[in-house]
Amino acid sequence: MAAKNGSPGVLVLSEFTGAAIELDEALRTHPYSAKSMLDAIARAIDMPEHAAQAQMLALGRRVQSANLASWTEEIMATLKAA
Repeated sequence: MAAKNGSPGVLVLSEFTGAAIELDEALRTHPYSAKSMLDAIARAIDMPEHAAQAQMLALGRRVQSANLASWTEEIMATLKAA
């Protein structure tokens, strides 16, 4: 990430994306609010390196586990329970 000069990046995500529900560790922002965007970017830049690294590791684990197969299993289990 250019703003961090090689340090771990931080995911800043619009609250309107579908992924925002799944990616709890991301910093959410309202893309139509300049203040919300500035606050999220400032938090990302100011986040300590160890916290940013932990965030990205958690996001990576979530992306690996929350995939089409896991969602299909969850939906099928819900349907069977109904």
